[in-house]
Amino acid sequence: MPERIALIVNPRSTRVDGEIRAQAQAVLTPLGLVDVLLTEEPGHASALAAQAAAEGATLIAALGGDGIVNEIAGALAGTPTALTPIPGGSTNVFARALGWAHPAPRMLPDLERALAAPAFRDVRLGRVQTGSTTRVFCVNAGAGLDAEAVRLVEAHPWIKRRFRHPGFAAATTVTAFREALRQPSLRVTANGASEDVSALVVACGSPYTYLGPWQLDLTPGADFGPRLRWMGLRSVALHSVAGTIGGALRGGRHIGRRNVVDGWAEQAIMLESDRPVAVQADGEALGRHTGVRFEPGPVLRALLPPGR
Repeated sequence: MPERIALIVNPRSTRVDGEIRAQAQAVLTPLGLVDVLLTEEPGHASALAAQAAAEGATLIAALGGDGIVNEIAGALAGTPTALTPIPGGSTNVFARALGWAHPAPRMLPDLERALAAPAFRDVRLGRVQTGSTTRVFCVNAGAGLDAEAVRLVEAHPWIKRRFRHPGFAAATTVTAFREALRQPSLRVTANGASEDVSALVVACGSPYTYLGPWQLDLTPGADFGPRLRWMGLRSVALHSVAGTIGGALRGGRHIGRRNVVDGWAEQAIMLESDRPVAVQADGEALGRHTGVRFEPGPVLRALLPPGR
């Protein structure tokens, strides 16, 4: 039975314009495209995806960055409606982690071939709870250093628009200087054991992100399975952070270093802090909190690239 496809577009994504939207529609129209929906504000993609699924869409194609993918994944997880990301953002971590080419013009020919003989995979997402708010993450969530860098970039969106990956790297460096002065104290509890760290990353998939063509693999081995992978930094001094990033760019060689503590968790990972710490999920700032719960989340049905 052919797919019934709804295309949801974030027209404000970094690499989305009228031309790439037209290309996506041209590819999808003969393969079962039934609707094209444009987001208007944050949170809108989730509502559009839920509506499209309720109206019979069997596959949602998300044209945009990791933000729109996160929203749609949250709406579709646990349902039979599948998701395929069409990478239109600056980094597109989830799409590339599934094996899709990047950016969209390189991915669309593969999408056409994939839909000729569709193959799907159930991927396990993560879930993060901060206070009364609960949401899924498609790749990773974090507290401390990376979340503070996300807050800085969100407060100055021109950094991302103008400089992309180098801009985020610069924001992380600035944040590392700030965090090194206060060395936040976070207590992480997983599998009945506790560790004191200054920063935490929790992942359901990997890599953590991409710096251009290079994988920054902070949580090696995370594969959208039933367990979460986590990594903490005992210190966020600049030289320690630089060493960790260098090791993560070389295939996970940071694991086992004195400054790094890591593990797996089949159940919840609890984080406690004596003062509010920044939290992020899939690159979106979630505010500052003294208590955070991370746990394996629902299953999402995802379309795979051809040959995967």
